[in-house]
Amino acid sequence: MRVYWTLLCVLMLSGCDPIKRAMKRQQRLDAAVSEYLRRNPPRVDTMYLPGDTIYHTDTIVNENIYVDTVRLNDTVYITKVNWREYLTTAYVRDTIIRRVSDCAEYIHLRDQNIVLQDRYDSERKRAKSYMWAVFALALVIIGSISFKIVRSM
Repeated sequence: MRVYWTLLCVLMLSGCDPIKRAMKRQQRLDAAVSEYLRRNPPRVDTMYLPGDTIYHTDTIVNENIYVDTVRLNDTVYITKVNWREYLTTAYVRDTIIRRVSDCAEYIHLRDQNIVLQDRYDSERKRAKSYMWAVFALALVIIGSISFKIVRSM
């Protein structure tokens, strides 16, 4: 009789695997969702709006006076040239590109996240209840065995 009880306990403990069942359900659900999305693809309208580009320019002016002396026969010509050098540097500070996506994708992902979170919570509660049931069953078995041992003495 003890062999039957032991065998029954081993079968009950090995057959109680909620994580394996949840993984099988997850694979079936993923296959169903991918099949549905293959048949009815979500509408995606992505628009790229023109970006805002901020330009910043720096201009540096170098003023130099060059003096040139030219001698022709008895005449000396002194030329003064006002030379200005303009150095302009353009810096591009920021380029902003706005991406507007279709809200259907956002809503779909948000709903999928809520469903997955609910499923995770329910599986966790179910696993906890199974654990307490196995614990109670083990206590009953240990109690009955100890009762029979005490009674036989």
